[in-house]
Amino acid sequence: MNLISFCFMILMTSVTGSLVFGIWKICSFWADRWKAIREIRLGLTGCLIFFIFPLAYIYIVTVTGCFTDGTSSLLFLGTPFLVKCFRLLSLIWLIGVTVRLIQLRKSRSGFKRLLRKSFTAEPYILELSDQIRVRLAIRKSVPVYTIPGLEVPAIIGGRKAAVLLPDREYPKAVLSYILEHELLHYKHGDLFWKKLCFWLRVFQWFNPLLAAAERELDRWCDAFCDLEICYKNETEQDRKQYFYAVLEGCGEFCILPVSGMRLKQNSEQDIKERAERMKDYKMKSRMKRISAVMMALCFVSLSSLSVLAAGHGTDCLYNAIYEQTEETIVEETQIGQDMEEYVWLPDESVQIIEADETPATRAGNTYVWDISSGSLTRTSQFYASAGSQINITISTDPMNAKTGIGIYQPNGYLRGVSGTGSYSHTFTLYDDGFYRVYARNEGTSDITAYVTVVR
Repeated sequence: MNLISFCFMILMTSVTGSLVFGIWKICSFWADRWKAIREIRLGLTGCLIFFIFPLAYIYIVTVTGCFTDGTSSLLFLGTPFLVKCFRLLSLIWLIGVTVRLIQLRKSRSGFKRLLRKSFTAEPYILELSDQIRVRLAIRKSVPVYTIPGLEVPAIIGGRKAAVLLPDREYPKAVLSYILEHELLHYKHGDLFWKKLCFWLRVFQWFNPLLAAAERELDRWCDAFCDLEICYKNETEQDRKQYFYAVLEGCGEFCILPVSGMRLKQNSEQDIKERAERMKDYKMKSRMKRISAVMMALCFVSLSSLSVLAAGHGTDCLYNAIYEQTEETIVEETQIGQDMEEYVWLPDESVQIIEADETPATRAGNTYVWDISSGSLTRTSQFYASAGSQINITISTDPMNAKTGIGIYQPNGYLRGVSGTGSYSHTFTLYDDGFYRVYARNEGTSDITAYVTVVR
């Protein structure tokens, strides 16, 4: 896979992920009314998968034959206009990723300076944290650190997670709720999804919907933690105390430039919305299992259709551009011209290059070879029967280059033809056995040869 194909894959996953995220957004509106918090969060994590797996890309390259039709790995080979466009887009994408990585490095450097001020939390905080961890059935110990200058409580890391607390005094009840909220993020695996979303924003920096997806991930991961804490507290007073702790612990902004979960308050309205969601929540108000299954099936079906539509739409767009940009070039040597075959054996003056390519296994393969003067490039072996035919077409850059094309025969001799520019020849095979296809540069300067083999 070259850079053009890789960037096209990134673009297609971004498109399909965005489509699925839009479908999720519509479904989540109705699911929220049915108190389906778990299902909403699960669907959102499924959306992030569509931003990773290149399903639409697989569709389009299968349709265009790039998996098996030729070995150049150059997507859109038949449309030089698109190749030029994607080369420019690839350069822009690399610049964007580089800028994001530089910004990330600067931000993390500032955060590391802040971390150097950290110290292990007071013993009573560690003891309270361990009690909560045991109650939540979290096997691995999660350390707690206090950091002067930190605005909001947070939990960061992955396998080695750590809870970070601002250096200030908390009432015990407030501290208990804060620690439980952060440890629930660890238990639910939210740190993994947040880190995944974080890196998606680096590599798909051009997609503004990923920022929205990250905000929704924060929102519904917090809602899931709210649900776990509020449901075990049966009285309304306990729930009020919990949201008081959330309001007391969180801040209006956060300088935390890492992929962690933190008590970040966007507005008091957000806290009020979370409290209202939990106010009348009861197990009987949850979405019924059959309704959840039906919504999940609907979501999966619509997501699959969006992938198919994105792939098919790209294929149609490619064909339209191909028809608009197709040019017919008339040269002195015409494709299909009768040419005289000759049999020969290469001597020591001919440099033979083995192409790092798979054998020709389909009816048509396209190869792109850079061939130096006096050199010969050949394919891997493939089996063919006597009486069958192999058609070889070659075009070159520059267009007036002198070349030779032909086949390696089972008896060891080479059979070929020579010409200038673009031409084609069909070879009839005399014996059963293993064959190769070759192209030879018979000029005095290096060339790029586009060779198509049809069997």
